[in-house]
Amino acid sequence: TLSACLDSAFESETIEDYACETCKERTTATKVEKISRLPPVSIVSIKRFTNAGHKVRGRIPWDLDALDYRPWMAFGRDPFSDSKEPATYSTYAVIEHHGSTHGGHYRMFTRHSDNTWWEYDDNSARPVSPDSVITSDSYIALMMPKHKMGAMNAEMDALIRAHRERRATPYAEEA
Repeated sequence: TLSACLDSAFESETIEDYACETCKERTTATKVEKISRLPPVSIVSIKRFTNAGHKVRGRIPWDLDALDYRPWMAFGRDPFSDSKEPATYSTYAVIEHHGSTHGGHYRMFTRHSDNTWWEYDDNSARPVSPDSVITSDSYIALMMPKHKMGAMNAEMDALIRAHRERRATPYAEEA
């Protein structure tokens, strides 16, 4: 699962023979990495290639509606934010790559404001079920705080409407 991948990425690391600058002693230390501030958009990149350039395939599932970042946070919530909202993010887009390090093809899946998912593949777009969004070639997930999804959807709807209106209006002929 994506949570298991994040567990691995944030796993503490023991450093043997660490030179402490404060006490000038050699000791064992533990390196811990945590998230202190949550971003407005979280871009999760899944490593799909080995250092030798071989493609790593395998479906890594996660809940498209709720990824809770609290297990990997330094504090129980974002101390830099006034928000009391939980650290739960919703996925709004997934990008997948078919091919190798030498080339390939990309597809993108996006969540629309009516909570339907759409697949974009070159010149085609079609609705898809949420079950088909995460594949063995998924490698980038774009997420935002779940409590902000409604506002983003309203902004996107307005942009799409404005774009469609511009396309429907013929260009004025130059005088």
